[in-house]
Amino acid sequence: MGSALSSVSDSLTLSVSRLPGGQIAIVDAITAILLAIAVNTAAKAARAGFLGGKRMGATIGAVSTVAVIALAAVHILIRP
Repeated sequence: MGSALSSVSDSLTLSVSRLPGGQIAIVDAITAILLAIAVNTAAKAARAGFLGGKRMGATIGAVSTVAVIALAAVHILIRP
């Protein structure tokens, strides 16, 4: 499941990044890529918890959550 989500988010990032500027607004493209990053990060944190145990999963999950919140805050505060 985790690698499937990771593959989907990687595909989404590549697809959006290749769209010409006239087909999608830059803010929408950035939002889509940040959502893909968040999904990819969550999938990897879940995989770390599954393979490394509850404590590692909690640690990786907490750090990942902070990173995704920081990305979202920057995206909201600094609009192109």
